[in-house]
Amino acid sequence: MIIRGSRRKNGALFTFIVEFLKKMIDPISGKNAPREIGVDVNKEVEKAAGVTESEKHLAKLADRTFLDLWAYPNLYIDKMVGGQGKELCDLLVVCGRDVIIFSDKDIQWPDVSDISLAWSRWYKRAIKKSVDQVNGAARWISNFPDKIFLDRKCTQRLPLELPSRDEIRLHGIVVARGAGAASID
Repeated sequence: MIIRGSRRKNGALFTFIVEFLKKMIDPISGKNAPREIGVDVNKEVEKAAGVTESEKHLAKLADRTFLDLWAYPNLYIDKMVGGQGKELCDLLVVCGRDVIIFSDKDIQWPDVSDISLAWSRWYKRAIKKSVDQVNGAARWISNFPDKIFLDRKCTQRLPLELPSRDEIRLHGIVVARGAGAASID
């Protein structure tokens, strides 16, 4: 799903996420309650707040909803580059066996007169890179679910157990910003 436009349209992303998760949560059985998916509710978890303004907005959006129990912004993997781990995704939501991987890119529209060239460049930097990030995160989660960290130095592991490879249902959401003004012209 791609959300375009100004901040007033960001409510569409919020609505989509809430409706999507309502379909996954079984309120009668409580299967998706944090205690039942391996979260130690007594342990305080320090989550990232996002690096870029766009990521910070996505993290706040997740935190303001009921997702704060299941949402983990800016996760890292232990592929160290310059003493820091590589970013896995901009936001990971774990709700039962459903895992939603978010990639958020805010790429300004290229300042070129040829609209086809501008679209091609923006698409590659905003959408293609986000899709690649989501696909890479899905592969990593499937192969190395115990090697996901909350911090760049990869010292704090993700504090919950992800569903097994046979049970997990992975979903990817790409949020691409920066082309709103060009789409109006």
